[in-house]
Amino acid sequence: MTIVVAAWLAALPPGAHEQPIWPLSWQPYWAALDDPDIAARLWAGGGAIAVSVVCALGALRWRASGLAAVATFAVAIGLIVPRLGALTAPAYPTSFFESPTGFTKASVVAGAVLYQAHCIACHGPRGFGDGPRASGLPVRPAPLTGFHLLERSDGEMFWLLTNGIATAKAVVTMPAFAAELTEDQRWVVIDYVRTLAGAEPGDAPAASHHHH
Repeated sequence: MTIVVAAWLAALPPGAHEQPIWPLSWQPYWAALDDPDIAARLWAGGGAIAVSVVCALGALRWRASGLAAVATFAVAIGLIVPRLGALTAPAYPTSFFESPTGFTKASVVAGAVLYQAHCIACHGPRGFGDGPRASGLPVRPAPLTGFHLLERSDGEMFWLLTNGIATAKAVVTMPAFAAELTEDQRWVVIDYVRTLAGAEPGDAPAASHHHH
């Protein structure tokens, strides 16, 4: 089995070559507009901006005070600015990388072998965060079985697996695997982890994950 997996990994194209590098620490998160409160406030803010523009143009046209335009614009800012953060999500340089594996049964088999060797001790055999080392860690491993994992993009998972995860106080909750696993090996581990969360691979390449 190990020889077959090694041969399959060797046939993969380079994992991070010619992939788009994202330059910002955030990215748009339009799904936030599904929240009725956020959407309502943004629409109201947009309407207030439109009214302030009309007031400003009227003040210029009739040489009147622009106080109404300023006041309306201030209201618009008050409605919009507090909600702008909800329209963004954290991003990494690899956030828009696409997995080269195609998420096939072969890639999942290869990933399973590597998961057993490098991940099972903390995350457990089924990804519940109940491995033999889990109880001794400063932060218990997050389950790999929830829908939240399927919402992560391939590139985001690749970044976290490559560089590790730490809390705001620099407590390492998952080590970096850049030195232990090649790029292609990290991609197939991601494929296997997706199956723990309920995704099913196919024999043909699947569409890339771009949920955030």
